[in-house]
Amino acid sequence: MIVVVTASADTYVTDKIVDSTRAVSGNVGRAGTIDVFKLYNESYQVTGAIEISRALLSFDYGRLRELVSSSLDVSDFRAVMKMKNVSTGQPVPSNFTLSLFPLARTFNEGLGRDVSSFADVDTANFLSRSVDVEWFASGCSAGGLLGSVNIDYISSGNLGDGLGVRSFETKQSFVVGNEDLEIDVTDFVSASLVGQIPTSAFRLSYTGSQENDSVTRFVKRFASRHVKDEVSRPKIVVYFDDSRIDNRKSMLFDVSGTLYLTNTVRGSRRNFVSGSSLSPVVGSNCLILTLTTGSFSASFTGSQDSYTSPVVGVYRAPVIITSNDSRAVSGSVKLSDHIRASGSITFGERWTSLDRTVVFRSGTFTMRKEEAETSFYLEEKLVAHCSGPQTAPHNTPVLVRVRFFDLSHEQESSKFPLKVEPIQIESALYRFVDAMSGQVIVDFDSVGTKMSLDENGNFFTFYSDIMPYGRPITLEFLATYNGNQKIVSGKGYTFTLGN
Repeated sequence: MIVVVTASADTYVTDKIVDSTRAVSGNVGRAGTIDVFKLYNESYQVTGAIEISRALLSFDYGRLRELVSSSLDVSDFRAVMKMKNVSTGQPVPSNFTLSLFPLARTFNEGLGRDVSSFADVDTANFLSRSVDVEWFASGCSAGGLLGSVNIDYISSGNLGDGLGVRSFETKQSFVVGNEDLEIDVTDFVSASLVGQIPTSAFRLSYTGSQENDSVTRFVKRFASRHVKDEVSRPKIVVYFDDSRIDNRKSMLFDVSGTLYLTNTVRGSRRNFVSGSSLSPVVGSNCLILTLTTGSFSASFTGSQDSYTSPVVGVYRAPVIITSNDSRAVSGSVKLSDHIRASGSITFGERWTSLDRTVVFRSGTFTMRKEEAETSFYLEEKLVAHCSGPQTAPHNTPVLVRVRFFDLSHEQESSKFPLKVEPIQIESALYRFVDAMSGQVIVDFDSVGTKMSLDENGNFFTFYSDIMPYGRPITLEFLATYNGNQKIVSGKGYTFTLGN
C-alpha cells in the first residue's frame, strides 16, 4: 500500500537584509513557495554579510499511527519526503546540497505572505518558533543529541537499531538546480511512530559549509502546501506491502502455495469459535487444513493471518504436495501415478479445529502439474477489467477489483454460455494516471503498489486522498505473465476524489 502524508504546516525563516535591517520577524507561512537561499555580500549596507533561509515542514502521522495497529510494520516500510521544484524562469543555483534534520520542537506556520520585504510579522520566524517561544538559537540553529533539552533540531542520536549514535543529517545533491527533492526519511518516521523522536517535523537548509562559504545561492524554490496543484504539495510517501496471495486457483505440485480462509458474520469479519465455551480461534497453529482424494489425506497447520497484529477473521495455511508422493489413492494406485496419468487432482478441502471436531469450511480445489511451454515466444494479449467505487470523499479506503484476461487463449466451443475465468497473476503492480493530462500521479512500486490475489482475481486498496481533487484518474498495471512484463491499461474504470 501507498500512504501519502501531505504537509500539515510549512514555512521558511530568514534573516534577509531589507533596507539595512534584517527581517528576522517576518513570517511567510501562507506563501505559495518554500524558498531556500544563501546570499553572500549581496547587501550594499553590510560588507561580507551572509543572509540565509531555512525551511520548516511538519506532517500529520495520524493515519500511519492507525495503520500501525493493523497492517503497517514500523520495522518494514519505506518513507520518502518529496517536494516539487517551482520554476519561475529565473536563474537557479547549481551544484549544491540540501540538508535535512528532524526537529526537536514543533512550530507555528503563521499567516504571512510577503516574500519580498518580509513585512508580515508573525511566527514562526527567525527568532521564534511560536508565539512568545523563541528558538534556543535564532534561525532554528541549536542542534544536538536526541533527548537533549535545549535544542531546536536533532543532529544525532541512537535509535536502538544497532547502529549506535549516528548523525541524523540526510542530504540530497542538486546538479542542475531544478530537480525535485526526494529524501529517504524512513528512520525518522519510524522513530516518531514509536515515540523516540518527539515531533513529525523537519528543518531543510543548505549544508553547514555552504551556508557559511563565500558563495551566493539564490534561490531554490519548492511548492508549499498552499499551492493550488495538490500533487505538487510537500508530502511524505510511505510504501509497505499489505498484499496477500491466495494460490487456490493456481496450486501446483512441488511448489509451495498458500490458502486463505475468511470468516464473516452479517457482513463483518469475525474469528471462528470452537469448543463448548466457544473460545475464539486465534494465534499461530490454531486450526487444521486437511486435503483428501480417495484414500489419500494430507494435513497442514493453519494460523490466524497477521501483519503487525492478528487480522480478525482471516486465516492462512501453507501447502505443498510433491508429485512423487507414494501414498495410495485407491488400492495400489499411488498419488504419483494419478498425477502422471491426469496431470491434475481435485482435492477435498476441509478446515477444522485442532481436535477436528468442528468443521469451519468444506470445499474443493484443483492442483496441477507444472507444464513447460514448447514455444520460444508467447503472443499474449492481456486486458484488465476493473471495478470499484468511482468516487469517494477524502480519507476513505477504496477497494478496486481487477480481472486479467488473455485474449490469445482460444475458448472451447459450447452450445451454452461459458464463464471465462480470469487468469491468475501473482506479480502485478498498479499505478494511477491523470486521465486528462497523462501525468503519473502514483507510479509503480515493487512494494507499495503490489496487488493481492484470490480466487476471483487481483485486488488492492488505496486511500482516496492520495488523488488530486476533482480530476478523473485511470489505472495502469505492470503484470508479469509467462515470464514477460507488460503494461496493461485498466478498462471500464475511472476514479474521482469528491466531497
